[in-house]
Amino acid sequence: MVITQFFDALKIGFLFSYVAPLVFVLCVTLFKEAIDDIYRYKQDNITNSQEYTLLNSDGNNAVNRRPIKSQDIKIGDIIEINQNQRIPADMIILKTFDESGTVFIRTDQLDGETDWKLRKAPSLLQSLDSLEALFNLTGHFEYDPPSKMIYEFKGVLKIYKNEYGDFEDNNILSTNDNSNNINVYKNNKESIELENTMWASTILASKKAVGIVIYTGREARFQMNSSNPTIKKGALDLELNYLSKILFFIMLISALIITFLKGFLASLISIILDFFRFVVLLCAIIPISLAVNLDISKAVNSRRINKDEQIPDSIARNSTIPEELGRIEYIFSDKTGTLTKNEMEFKRLALENDYFGLDSFNDIKLILEDECEKFDAPAMDIFNMIKNDNSGNIISIENLLIII
Repeated sequence: MVITQFFDALKIGFLFSYVAPLVFVLCVTLFKEAIDDIYRYKQDNITNSQEYTLLNSDGNNAVNRRPIKSQDIKIGDIIEINQNQRIPADMIILKTFDESGTVFIRTDQLDGETDWKLRKAPSLLQSLDSLEALFNLTGHFEYDPPSKMIYEFKGVLKIYKNEYGDFEDNNILSTNDNSNNINVYKNNKESIELENTMWASTILASKKAVGIVIYTGREARFQMNSSNPTIKKGALDLELNYLSKILFFIMLISALIITFLKGFLASLISIILDFFRFVVLLCAIIPISLAVNLDISKAVNSRRINKDEQIPDSIARNSTIPEELGRIEYIFSDKTGTLTKNEMEFKRLALENDYFGLDSFNDIKLILEDECEKFDAPAMDIFNMIKNDNSGNIISIENLLIII
């Protein structure tokens, strides 16, 4: 009878005091993690479904354009990238639509730097008159295998044939490659450097450009520098788990002390039964509901971050550690411009014999107007003095600054 009561009490106590709250906590946590996974899945679909323009030739000296999703892009595809469009894969620039043959890209998503990077097309390809001429070339690229180094790249462009006959016949060399004669033109090899590339996840900031895909998927620089996602736990969760362990041992010790104070006059089974009864009574010491409240509050705070008008375009990609934003104490940055606007406020202009402040702008204006009335441009007297100097002496920059 006593054994039956013991197991009944044990079963009821664990069911309503431990198992049920634990199952509820796990269900809430799993539901929150499922929402995060669904959200990340939708974001991945948006990224993979972005449309780009694939270029190819129809064989009649014309260029065909058709849309292609980023997830369908393969190595060797020639893609046209428009301004402010994300680069879908690692590419070599073939041709730009700027007269200088250069474009600018933003790499803040790749290396964290907000300044624009200059990129240019190979001169052999940029010199072509049109895209049709580009598709009438026969050649190939040779370049390094996939690597994590985002600031290093080595390759070479080799052109064999041009159907328009732009290359003279006396520039042809006969070579033998796999028993097939190939016409290789002299001076039609060009080295490919980092400045001729556009890595995935960067943004084309200037006019549109045409590039050929060289790395995709996990071989892209961006993916190779990304680590596998892990389960993230904030400092608050670790502290809560640590405190829960301490409270668990306090609960066991308290139940043992109460059982000892009650006395050992009864049988061993009754003593064990009393011990577990006291454990069930003291189980409220462990704040299981606190974990549920934390999970719900983290999910709510993450959604509020996404919709906060004071921080537009912000995305909370994980709802597990939003509270860690309040724990930031130090920010390490290589440049102050990364965190500030680099705005300078005028305080004072100091010259050789005088200085001007905010209250003397009118004096500066009068001096400039007087100088401009005497000469065609400011400091023309210094220029004429240098021009009419017949001594043959060269005025150094230091002396020029002293004269000014």
